[in-house]
Amino acid sequence: PPELSTTQVAQNRNLTVNATVKCINGPCGTVNGTIQYSNQTIACTTIPEMSGAPFHINDGTQNPKTCGNMNQDDECNISWTINATGNIDSTWNISALFTGTQSTDNTTQNATIEIKHILILTVTPGSISTWYDPPDNGATNYNSQAAANWLDPGTDGAEASGAVTVSLSEYSSDANGGIWLLGTNLTSIKPSSYHIPAYNMSGCTGNLTDYPTPNSAGACLSNPANELQEYYTQLESDLKSGESKQFVLFLDIPKGTSSYVDGYEGTIWVKVNGTA
Repeated sequence: PPELSTTQVAQNRNLTVNATVKCINGPCGTVNGTIQYSNQTIACTTIPEMSGAPFHINDGTQNPKTCGNMNQDDECNISWTINATGNIDSTWNISALFTGTQSTDNTTQNATIEIKHILILTVTPGSISTWYDPPDNGATNYNSQAAANWLDPGTDGAEASGAVTVSLSEYSSDANGGIWLLGTNLTSIKPSSYHIPAYNMSGCTGNLTDYPTPNSAGACLSNPANELQEYYTQLESDLKSGESKQFVLFLDIPKGTSSYVDGYEGTIWVKVNGTA
């Protein structure tokens, strides 16, 4: 993190610290760099290697590190990977101390680190517009026909043409409360007087290869707990840092739904909970 900046880091996750030193006004001799932490009550303390709190070196390297012999105008950049093991909501300063056998000591300005419970979530794709119309024979593959953006009234169990992937960054905290979905009613675009209820959509964990046929999706689609609602319902019980999980959407088109509209649209919200 830059000097004088404030960075939030998830507890027990890594961050990279870089520091650069330049030798001026003559030779500096052998120069070493030490990464250290402090706060309002603790003076600058060397971050230990391999284990310790509130930080420790987590890349198998040493602290301090050496730049070797430096002459005038030489520059040296050193980096450390440190793990934030301190308490959640604690705040710390980190800085780098450089010492030389032929120069005065020099310390960078502080960067502030706030240790938090942080969830860094990615959901792809951002939209779904094409579906596989379920074949008449329940044993026939969905993708035996081209995906379409138009479904007839009375169609049951149309499968989205791609799975939705929910991912947590490796720098994120764990989502011990799992993945949750909320769906809005689908509303006709023009005219806007027709609606398909949110519960006509179902979310089934897995990907397209898990549901190649309507028969294979039957167990999921027959379970009301998998129907989307206009409030959050749980899809998965947990999601770990650096992990991805997928789900497939299925859609039932009610009989009597107007075919003479310019499409339907709605929103599916995906969230993760940090605590169970």
